[in-house]
Amino acid sequence: TVAGNADVQKAINGLSTLQITGTATIAAAVSSSGTQSYGKAVTLGADTTLTGAGITLSGTVDGTQALSIVDSGTTTFSGAVGATTALTSLSTNAGGTTAVNGGSVKTSGTQTYGDAVTLGADTTLTGTTVTNSSTIAGGGKNLTVTGNAVVNGAITGVVDYSVSGTSSLSANVSTTGTQIYTGGVTLTDNVTLAGTTVTNSSTITGGGKSLTVTGDAVVNGVISDVAAYAVSGNTAVNTASITTTGTQSYTGLVTLGAATVTLAGMNPTFTAGVVGASKNLVLNFSGVTAIDGAKFTGIQNLSTDAAGTTTLAGALTTKGTQTYGDAVTLLGATTLTGVGITLSGTVDGSQALSIVDSGTTTFSGAVGGTTALTSLSTDAGGTLGAATTLTGVGITLSSTVDGAHALSIVDSGTTTFSGTVGGTTALTSLSTDAGGTTALNGGSVKTSGTQTYGDAVTLGAEKPDGDR
Repeated sequence: TVAGNADVQKAINGLSTLQITGTATIAAAVSSSGTQSYGKAVTLGADTTLTGAGITLSGTVDGTQALSIVDSGTTTFSGAVGATTALTSLSTNAGGTTAVNGGSVKTSGTQTYGDAVTLGADTTLTGTTVTNSSTIAGGGKNLTVTGNAVVNGAITGVVDYSVSGTSSLSANVSTTGTQIYTGGVTLTDNVTLAGTTVTNSSTITGGGKSLTVTGDAVVNGVISDVAAYAVSGNTAVNTASITTTGTQSYTGLVTLGAATVTLAGMNPTFTAGVVGASKNLVLNFSGVTAIDGAKFTGIQNLSTDAAGTTTLAGALTTKGTQTYGDAVTLLGATTLTGVGITLSGTVDGSQALSIVDSGTTTFSGAVGGTTALTSLSTDAGGTLGAATTLTGVGITLSSTVDGAHALSIVDSGTTTFSGTVGGTTALTSLSTDAGGTTALNGGSVKTSGTQTYGDAVTLGAEKPDGDR
């Protein structure tokens, strides 16, 4: 025991315990088989290693030197470390526990915590890179990392957690408050981030690992190369894209905050739906993309890619275009409202499909080829882009029909042409089958080839030029 101040210029070893009640200047290694207690401020005069079984630094620790702790017991920092003069580095070994109770640890270089860490106060760790190889137990305190963070042990019991630099995550982080990752995040294992709101201000690179957010997510940077991505709360997508090799699951509401948001992966789930906020949404998923129209609101332009299948039900309205690059299956009565609706693949499903389109509606694939629709209606005139067969029970074409292609009608009910047929661009041919009736109410039918009416025809208008 030193009852007073101490100046350690030479190595000390072979002690059972060491106690210094006053200040200490340490410029050499100190080793004991038991406890070491430093009652007041410690100043490092050289790179220093303290070895013992329960090392307590009750005052501040300063000095532009490296401090290494080898402690099989609990290392306790009761005062600020590096607050006046930053240490060059700090490391603790894998055995024991480190209690950071002084509120801050500042180094000009790295900090490496090999053992479990407990926080006794709101704490800021400042360094080039701060690595926790074991757990951090927050004890209801805030933890701020000013610098880069390498999280190799689970973080729990923290209120708010933030990292100003990059983050490498191989363990879960759980907070009762927010999490903010300002720099880029890299996953080196499957990770769960649990908090009230988890914000990534820069990119997240998944490295083929899965990311689960338990809480709300604010996505301000691109997410890429993640296996599966899931958010239990609401998600604000304020970046260009989220790309996964596996599934994407959004339990809460998704709000678009970037001009165009692309979500790409497999089998997405939008439980609460999407609020578009007049932004564009691109869904590039293999597997099945399920869209409940009533839950997708305020979207400017909506598109899906050629892979997979899109299922539709309900009323889906966009301010602009809707483009479905993949096959579409109707799971319920569906109304699509927009300005230019394109269905590039097949459309099937024993449901009614209504199109309300102030632009051009394009069916590039067969409609009802595998499973017939119960009904199909559009609100405006049509143009044939290929030889076309319409099959149904009561087919009504309320406006004009044009296009240099053949049109065949197979209708056991009444086929009604309310507008002119071929008035702008003559059809190559027109035929109706033997069942039902054909009502020609538009005044003119013009083809460059044959017209064959297999059923009864009624005339609802006169055409003076004799085209009919």
